[in-house]
Amino acid sequence: SVTLHAEEVSACADLLQLQFVCTKLDNRDGLFGASDPFVKLSRGNPLHPGSWKAVWQSEVILNNHHPTFRPATVSVQALCNGDYDRQVLLQVFDWDSDGTHDLIGETVTTVRQLLAQYSPAHGGGRGEWMPLINEQKKKHGWRASVGRYKNSGQVRLALCNLVHRST
Repeated sequence: SVTLHAEEVSACADLLQLQFVCTKLDNRDGLFGASDPFVKLSRGNPLHPGSWKAVWQSEVILNNHHPTFRPATVSVQALCNGDYDRQVLLQVFDWDSDGTHDLIGETVTTVRQLLAQYSPAHGGGRGEWMPLINEQKKKHGWRASVGRYKNSGQVRLALCNLVHRST
């Protein structure tokens, strides 16, 4: 028996220009080191909630708890297949040279939410801080630097621009 899941690809040719900024990221490299963060975006599968497909990854910024990543352009078709209300998983990882990257934290959003919070009506063009949650740390209820667990850092958009292109 073979089960095949398929999705019709939308004719959306729009692009999303993004730039992420993080602050107060948890240290995942020991007592005296700093994290080497990168951002990863994945799109949700509406037929299988909790299932994600990676679509974009930022560069790694070495030894930084407050990184500003380079602006990037992501295809809206790849990110959400033209469905601006489709869930998008935003994760921040600590890069490790052996490939065993450690999750710092994550948040679930949508393209519509990203565009709305970046609009001038929401702070003059700067995105709101979104908490990065690490479920393992949340379960244990603590964060070494501040005591009780709140989040593992925060992320916001320094740039979010939708570029409409004809198909």
